[in-house]
Amino acid sequence: MRLFVGIALLVLHVGACTEATGTGRADGCAGTVLGDVCAESPVGPSILGKLCKTHVDCLNLAACIGGTCQQQCTQPWQCPKGLTCDHFRCLDPTADAGVAEDAPASPEVFNDTHDATDGGPSDLAAPTDPGPSDVPQAKACQSAVDCAGLGACVDGHCKKECTTDPDCGDPTTWDCKQFTCFKVTPADVGPTDPGAPPKDDGPPPKDDGPELPLNCTAKKAGYAATCYCKQDCLSGLCLGDIAAGKGFCTEECTTSNDCPNKGWCYADASSGVKVCVKNDAGAPCAQGCLSNLTLESALKTCVCTVPCDSAAQCPIGMACAPIGGNPGKYCMPIGDICDPSASLNPCFGTCWPDVPPSTAWICTSDCTKLTDCPEGMICYQDIIQGQTFNHCLTKP
Repeated sequence: MRLFVGIALLVLHVGACTEATGTGRADGCAGTVLGDVCAESPVGPSILGKLCKTHVDCLNLAACIGGTCQQQCTQPWQCPKGLTCDHFRCLDPTADAGVAEDAPASPEVFNDTHDATDGGPSDLAAPTDPGPSDVPQAKACQSAVDCAGLGACVDGHCKKECTTDPDCGDPTTWDCKQFTCFKVTPADVGPTDPGAPPKDDGPPPKDDGPELPLNCTAKKAGYAATCYCKQDCLSGLCLGDIAAGKGFCTEECTTSNDCPNKGWCYADASSGVKVCVKNDAGAPCAQGCLSNLTLESALKTCVCTVPCDSAAQCPIGMACAPIGGNPGKYCMPIGDICDPSASLNPCFGTCWPDVPPSTAWICTSDCTKLTDCPEGMICYQDIIQGQTFNHCLTKP
């Protein structure tokens, strides 16, 4: 009796000096006190306290007082009664701006007047050659900061001694800096020009890296391509007998299902890395089996095999079958005609009668589910004398 069974896997911003309610500070400053002044400018902390010789050194952000950049005030209310805040200093507004009584005849001078249209300082007066009775009005100053960048403070008044180096005399010995003439010292003279730079002979020689192994072309080929070094492979993985010219490119995997062309996922014993290996199941053992796993028939025919989970992972015409008492399943060639009466047969598994009405006997393998068998075959169940046998046989 036969029964058919189909079984299918961070800029510090200091605030303006205001009444600091609840701060507990007697000075009433809610910002930062620098040089006895409550600093409110966001750039103040970077200039206040800096050593200086003139107001210019304080970059119009503070006044040079006592050799350091300070802000006595930034608003009029910060000055004592009767004084006003002028360029970060508390000054008497009734002081006489005066006349430049001893102004030299050559420098340009300017008036600190205001234009009725824009409220800003007027432009510099045109260069003049004043006589003894024709001395122009000039703004009184204590330093260049009072001149607001429009001149230098010379003899207490804003003037221009120069605008370019030739205005001072011999340009090799005099410099014009900030509208003032300065004599050049040896320290001001730069190094001698050594001449033209060396000729650029082009880019440096190309670094080709270490010498490649024999026959290695660093072609960056894909999976299964022949390789002679890791540089030959796009994945950087070249396995097999490289010295014998049998190396092949591979890639990492987790299971055999990750491998192209029915490859199987092999765990390298030395590194533990899992890589895809070409499925050479059914190939003659003489060529060398990549898995080092072989099957041998009674006729001493030897073929390579690989582990599998289903026949779909094996080459066409092979079953995924258990082999003896070995754990797991392996790819096994089946389907050849065999003679049950012969003392030796070509089967790697069992010689068994095919599904009726066929009278042929074929080489087959045990199965436990439909996916153990290749396409065109089924897992067929025979019950003989009460004993159950399951084999991959031809689908009726």
